[in-house]
Amino acid sequence: PLKMMIRCATMLVLALAHVAVHVGTALKIEARQTAVLEHEFKSLHVKLHSIVAGLREQLRNDNGEMRKAPVLPMLIEFQQKLQRTLSDTVYMKDKHAALAELTSVDNSVERLITPYNNWVAAHRSYKLATDSGI
Repeated sequence: PLKMMIRCATMLVLALAHVAVHVGTALKIEARQTAVLEHEFKSLHVKLHSIVAGLREQLRNDNGEMRKAPVLPMLIEFQQKLQRTLSDTVYMKDKHAALAELTSVDNSVERLITPYNNWVAAHRSYKLATDSGI
């Protein structure tokens, strides 16, 4: 009976150690995932904040051209909604939901910016090709 009690105690200790290792590993993985999530959130927040600041600066220093554009009210509304989203998500406790919201906004920004960037790239390459021959 003494040997059996020692064996049972040993098996119990080994089982507890095994569970403790798994729990510790799970906590380590969760902490790492939280750090990655926080990093992604901050990076996307900074990127979108830079876009808002750039838009604000462009609207402020455009020498009146932008003020005459028919899309001005839409740009101003877009900038305000982007600012509101940034303000709302920065204080959200659920960073998964906040990151999802920022990712959605980032996708919207990319859909708006991509055609313009393609147009600029097409005209820049044309301009570079003609200027290089001079």
